[in-house]
Amino acid sequence: MTVRAGSKSWGTPSLAGSAAALRYMDARQGRAGTMTALVATGPLGPAAVKPAPAAPRIRRAPVPNGAAPAPLWREELAKLLTFTRCTGEIRSDQSPQLHRLSKTETLVLVPCGSGAYNATSVPVIASGIAGRRSFRFAPFDAAPGWLGDDTHPTLVNVGWTPEKSRLDSFAKGRGIGDCGGSEAYVWDGTRFRLVEATSMGECRGVWHWIPTWTAQVAD
Repeated sequence: MTVRAGSKSWGTPSLAGSAAALRYMDARQGRAGTMTALVATGPLGPAAVKPAPAAPRIRRAPVPNGAAPAPLWREELAKLLTFTRCTGEIRSDQSPQLHRLSKTETLVLVPCGSGAYNATSVPVIASGIAGRRSFRFAPFDAAPGWLGDDTHPTLVNVGWTPEKSRLDSFAKGRGIGDCGGSEAYVWDGTRFRLVEATSMGECRGVWHWIPTWTAQVAD
């Protein structure tokens, strides 16, 4: 292979392993032995190709309207920062974001460190009455891209959309945003369920990250 732009040659990428990669794609897509295969072609027609599996269907729990959750008391904030191990990571001009999930539960996004282009937050579920709330780490059906440990989810550049019960995480590999990973979740009343994910592991000027997961959301 030679890559050209007009009469100028930009290089000769290696094709080593390309046949095996294409055969793997044929096998995974159920196209091997058919006329639609990339490499492993055969006499079978398009009707022989296995249909793609249906996307999972996730029911979203609506977030109730009403007054904003009561701010954290000083004692609650100290307890929360100790629980999340974010005491030394939160700046003096930052404070946790509180978002209502139900009549008894509140999503708390705790700032827990930041860099030039990524700000991390720990998602916590608070329950109980103001001043005496208890905390637990928010549960996920699929771990966010960045984790402190197995029980300590960490979100990056987090965003919450109450109208969609949707929580977004977007981690950039470098400042211009041509690599990294993103996840989107919806609250189903019990845990956050993954509905979208994209990834781009190579920082090479690619702006359209590769979708790696998708699910249908129902109300």
